[in-house]
Amino acid sequence: KHTIREINDILEKQKHITDDRIQDMREELFLFSIIQRFNVNEEEYYILEKIITQNVNPVILKLKSKYNRVRPYILDKRIKPIISKPQHPSYPSGHSTQVHFISNILSNKYPKNKKKYQKTAEYIAVNREYAGFHYKSDTDFGKHIANVLANYYISNGNPIIY
Repeated sequence: KHTIREINDILEKQKHITDDRIQDMREELFLFSIIQRFNVNEEEYYILEKIITQNVNPVILKLKSKYNRVRPYILDKRIKPIISKPQHPSYPSGHSTQVHFISNILSNKYPKNKKKYQKTAEYIAVNREYAGFHYKSDTDFGKHIANVLANYYISNGNPIIY
């Protein structure tokens, strides 16, 4: 029942896809482009890229393997994948985890920009729902994981505050 609601949500989102959103989705396939959306400086970029690649992504992949949730476009053929299809399970959303992690770390350093970072993270994360790759619950769990991981980093000394 819950999954059916989430599938209907994706189908509704797909009715409203714009060319600009599709272009954003294509760019957001790459971690480089995702991090750059937050307007970080060069040092912040390299620190965030390293943490995500070495520490955040392995957590995401471990959880995807554990839950092994089928992608929405596989479960319901009415959902049309918009861009190149991911080859791993759906839950949790890796993009959601990555972008909310970035948002939290940057918000800790630049609190006045918190709303802007959150808006950027939400847009990128939800784009994966529009693309037919994630259910809303994938996005929400990714955000939760990001909060836990970012809180750990922040409480142990935010790595981008130097």
